[in-house]
Amino acid sequence: MKRSFRRTLGAALALALALTAFAPLEVLAVSQSQIDALEAERDELSAEREEMEAGIAELEAEHADIMERKTALDERNELYRQEIELIEEQVELYTSLVEQKKLEVDSALERENEQLANYRRHVRAMEENGSFTWLAIIFGSKSLGELLSNIDMVGEIMEADRRSYEQYTAAREESERVQAEYEEMLTELDAKQAELEAEKAELEAEIEEAEQLIVELEEQLETDRAAYEEQLAKEQALESEIQSMIAELERQEAANSIVSTGTYIWPLPGYSPGSAYGWRIHPIWGDMRFHAGEDIGAPSGTPILAADSGIATVIPNNGNGYGNYIIINHGGGRTTLYAHMSAFAVSNGQSVTQGQTIGYVGSTGNSTGPHLHFEVRVNGATTDPKSYFSFG
Repeated sequence: MKRSFRRTLGAALALALALTAFAPLEVLAVSQSQIDALEAERDELSAEREEMEAGIAELEAEHADIMERKTALDERNELYRQEIELIEEQVELYTSLVEQKKLEVDSALERENEQLANYRRHVRAMEENGSFTWLAIIFGSKSLGELLSNIDMVGEIMEADRRSYEQYTAAREESERVQAEYEEMLTELDAKQAELEAEKAELEAEIEEAEQLIVELEEQLETDRAAYEEQLAKEQALESEIQSMIAELERQEAANSIVSTGTYIWPLPGYSPGSAYGWRIHPIWGDMRFHAGEDIGAPSGTPILAADSGIATVIPNNGNGYGNYIIINHGGGRTTLYAHMSAFAVSNGQSVTQGQTIGYVGSTGNSTGPHLHFEVRVNGATTDPKSYFSFG
């Protein structure tokens, strides 16, 4: 039902043109019911458009939400990146510290071993040198004081060696402890880095999903906006059509109050009728066709007069065979038609008076030479124009 009126109207016009070949395009009568039907169709289009607007607004809100979400995800992703970068720096630092402590441990162990070797060499040297054996110290001492002094000297030497050895051992053990702490921290950092990278990978998957959704929403918005613009154009075109029909209805109502003379004057004074009303052999196509008016030969540019007062409908050459032509509505269902004009002297919708120049003779449309095709119609039906005139 949506476009049934226009489709039916178009089909009827096409059929009429096919049956009558070059019948003039009459000003179709417009009724209020036709306008009401178009207004109902317009309201339906408007409702559809408003529904589209709501859908687009919903998509735009969803698009804004996902854009906001993606921004937050991007910010989180940047924080993850910075945190991972920081951990990588820490890993690098702790790796360097572990290596450094390993070197310190190795150095301390080397010094410890060296001190132990020195201690052993010192003791062995004392043992090998007879003067430093315990018996030599005891029996070699000349007095108790010398004995005690010699014992203290040996003790001090041994104590110094012991302390030195313990210091190196403590330094090595401390380096090993710190190295173990660093290695433990390095293990924790590696685990934390792996955890962050896994979370970052999940986050990047969410970002990719959000980006894909944004692309889909933008494509849908583009499609819906194009459909909306098309719907809006249809609505505007229909509104224009409605306004045109309203204007035509107003012209028709004005035409019903036209004060005309009720009689006709010959539109080309001084020029006689030529090809008559009725069936004839068409001068161009050569077949038998009905001739709906009277052809009046005259030089191109000859003024054409309004047969009676009324409202003029000016129709430029639209390829229907009649070229430039005018229809004058005289009211009471009476109209006259003037075809093949070279130019117009009045405008569309203008009120004209009987005898006023409305245009000029020409040969536009399907014509074999300059002439006026003149029709007289009553309630849309053609009549013989000569029946309204007497010729001497």
